[in-house]
Amino acid sequence: MLYISKGMVVRGSSEKALRVARCGREYEMSGERASYWLAGRFSPVVVSGRDAVRDVMALASDGLVETSTDGSYVAAYRLLSQCIICPAKVRSLPLMLSKQERQMLAWITRAGFRLNMSELVYLAEQGIKPISSLVGPEKWHILLDRIYTPHTIHDGILVSMMERSPAQGSVVDAVLALLRKKRVLLI
Repeated sequence: MLYISKGMVVRGSSEKALRVARCGREYEMSGERASYWLAGRFSPVVVSGRDAVRDVMALASDGLVETSTDGSYVAAYRLLSQCIICPAKVRSLPLMLSKQERQMLAWITRAGFRLNMSELVYLAEQGIKPISSLVGPEKWHILLDRIYTPHTIHDGILVSMMERSPAQGSVVDAVLALLRKKRVLLI
């Protein structure tokens, strides 16, 4: 089973008593469940074994992880498609980011609404840049009109179309790199 963690560690947590906040709720965990949540915090993780799967499924029932039994290359995309990608509050010195990471971070922080994974892939595939005429809270509808056309508006079609996009792999890699660099959070 493949999984990725959602939420953020609450200040004052320790490995013995890990506290995670997600969607206005706080969860406390310890032992193996805390270890599994921490393991999936920055990238998808594979677990096997009855006890491990049971613990990860318990985290999933609380909404603290997304899971997949799919072992294909697009599994990471599918996991991220089930998450909301939010910018993190950065207190450290700026890290070196690749061009793709900078562009994804610009979309995530400046779009005016929370872009999902398929929308980020679509923007990259179409070569649409985060320019001032498309970003900001007052321009969200302009950006949505660029993304959702008569070919992409039908329920779920964009998610499945972008699963096969040539840009999908690089966008997934960029979002996971931003997650590892603590520039974004998954909720």
